[in-house]
Amino acid sequence: MKTTLATGSTRLARTSDGPGGWLPNWEPENPTFWRQTGSKIAWRTLSLTTTSLVFSFATWFVMSVLVVRLPAVGFDFDTKELFWLAAMPGLAGGTLRIVHSFAIPIFGSRLVIGVANLLKIIPCIGLGLAVPTRCATRSL
Repeated sequence: MKTTLATGSTRLARTSDGPGGWLPNWEPENPTFWRQTGSKIAWRTLSLTTTSLVFSFATWFVMSVLVVRLPAVGFDFDTKELFWLAAMPGLAGGTLRIVHSFAIPIFGSRLVIGVANLLKIIPCIGLGLAVPTRCATRSL
């Protein structure tokens, strides 16, 4: 891997010999480059980031909706704890967004967004395991 300083509309970019490495150049203002390479990369990145944002909002929404219903299925949370449960996805998302903005230039969009998507699955799996278990034990 080598680091080069490019001129014009390109910037400092690390290059890699293998697929999935850093972009050797990025010239979105160049019509030829955009038609041949840039458009494909931009659409792929846009689809990944859009999927990530959909997962973010879905996780936040699911947590917000389920927090209201948790006492009905047997979880003993007081009002403060329920408010914290509802607020945590938004607080974590806002805080991790700062880390996210610094991590993308260092590690690349695909890696950071992929890890972010995996992290968003964790609370959904946790809810999927905890709520049915609690409902099943309560109904017995």
